[in-house]
Amino acid sequence: MAWDVGVIAANVGRASGVSSGAAANDIKTLYKAIYLKNREPELVYQQFAQKQANMDIPLNKGDNVEFTRYSPLATSATYNLLVEGTEQTAEMYYSQTVTAVLDEYGNFVQPSSRVWLTAFDPKLGGLSRLLGIQAGKSLDLKIQNVLAKGFIGIRADGDTTYQGTIQCAASAGTTTVPIFDSLPTAIAAATTTGSGVVVWLTGKNQGISRTYVGATSTTITIAALPNAPADDDTAWIVDTTGLTTGDKITAEIIKKAGALLEKNETPMFPDGYYHAVIPAGEMKYDFMNDTEYINLKHYAAPKDLYRNLVGEFANIRFHKDSHPYKHTAGTMGTYVATAAPQMVSIFGSDAFGNIKLAGKDQAFEICPPTFSTATPLAMFGTMSWKNMYCPLVLNGAWGVNIFAVPTSLG
Repeated sequence: MAWDVGVIAANVGRASGVSSGAAANDIKTLYKAIYLKNREPELVYQQFAQKQANMDIPLNKGDNVEFTRYSPLATSATYNLLVEGTEQTAEMYYSQTVTAVLDEYGNFVQPSSRVWLTAFDPKLGGLSRLLGIQAGKSLDLKIQNVLAKGFIGIRADGDTTYQGTIQCAASAGTTTVPIFDSLPTAIAAATTTGSGVVVWLTGKNQGISRTYVGATSTTITIAALPNAPADDDTAWIVDTTGLTTGDKITAEIIKKAGALLEKNETPMFPDGYYHAVIPAGEMKYDFMNDTEYINLKHYAAPKDLYRNLVGEFANIRFHKDSHPYKHTAGTMGTYVATAAPQMVSIFGSDAFGNIKLAGKDQAFEICPPTFSTATPLAMFGTMSWKNMYCPLVLNGAWGVNIFAVPTSLG
């Protein structure tokens, strides 16, 4: 015996004024629309992921895609001057392979048969809304987690014992244990417990980022780099150990982040700006209370071109996010909802992407209660969402994360 979807449609009709002949498919479409309407506002980071027609994986073509990144060619002291009648020697170039593998994410609820028969609307409409928010929030937090481990990191307290530019030694080490002339003193002293992020700024691995745990005075241990580092290659390293109350976001640190992006020749977005995502609440409060920001906003009114835009400063446009990435100070890359440090991400165009399965990256399904051997009394139905995606950093030197501990609002 099949579940009488006509009864469901009739109940919706009585509740919403629609004729009792409305098709069950129309009801599903209605609640899918509610789901999508509430999912989209949560996708603050997604709107800035690289968008190209060939980025998504075609159906039935596997679950991973490889990107080839090329290291920049060297600048010539002679400006690549050619000598008449003389053939040039071809310059060596280097490439890196970046692999993205799709994962599945999803969740579901089981409204009882009583809800389906007696109160389809508005209770299931409310559940559609909650599922949409959850799906969007999950994707947004996943992207943040990837960026936290993949962009240049700077501390709001400016502590140079836990961050800075490092340079490879003459014996530059291996792809998994690079050797540097020296490391910031606090990182070098944390031989077993320190953890953080390192992003290569020059050399064959430019733009590649890695997390590390523990260090010696001159080395860190990381996942293998595409190419062995060479003498004088530079990288940026950061560890968030010790960040605490009072280490808040400021206009000065925002300008430093923007300067780093310019130094790394980070491309801007088509609107001529870098973009940033700032946590709503305490972090946004700290930033907008900075005297320099308050003075500037009188002269540069924000333009509502992107979702959640709240202002612009130092050629950077800021967008608020209501569910910030947080991590325990000194432990990078793991979201901890109760942790104090939060993150502002500032980035240029093509700094990161989000690979999806073409046409099948998201699903929202409504399944009314069904009589079967597994559910002989059809006591519940299901409402579910499922996404398939893989966020990845395309160039770690084209994004900067500012780690700060915002002021408590009491």
